[in-house]
Amino acid sequence: MIEPRPKRAGPTWAEILLSFGCSMLIATDVLTGRASILPQTAEAYYTAYKEVQAFHFWSVFLDVTVLVTTLGWILFSSKAHWFKTALLVFAIVGVVLAWSELVWAAHLRSAPVFHLSELPFRPLGNSGIVGAQLFGTYILVRLPSGKVGGWQAIFIKGGLAVCLWALQMLLWDGISRSSGAGA
Repeated sequence: MIEPRPKRAGPTWAEILLSFGCSMLIATDVLTGRASILPQTAEAYYTAYKEVQAFHFWSVFLDVTVLVTTLGWILFSSKAHWFKTALLVFAIVGVVLAWSELVWAAHLRSAPVFHLSELPFRPLGNSGIVGAQLFGTYILVRLPSGKVGGWQAIFIKGGLAVCLWALQMLLWDGISRSSGAGA
């Protein structure tokens, strides 16, 4: 009798989509970096700060780390638990990093020479709220579904992701009003 092959514990669609999203965030950061080279633009003034350079470095580093971790999971699926835990930790770090830069940029008062009119999206690392949404949605998908399964879990977690987007936009509205960044 032929024994069935054990199921491979490789990455699921959630990890593949997270990696794809991180690839898109890297591409967006590269394009934003090109715009910052242009003289006398808001991006050029903004990216001249050492703090911003650090935020952007860590954003790209985090995205590359997610890609390498997913690749490692594909190659070494026997360590699936460690890779899954690492990606969850990276997602939490991604949310914190995106919101840290967003709050820092909103309260930037030392150079009234420029106005960041595209906040909360540009010229932030990981596209600001977009990166926070990507990592936050991954965290929501990884939450246990309890007794709910299949399509019900997908709809519930999709609804939670939409609520997360609305919550982040409300939070940004409060921050921008208190700091004057949205004016």
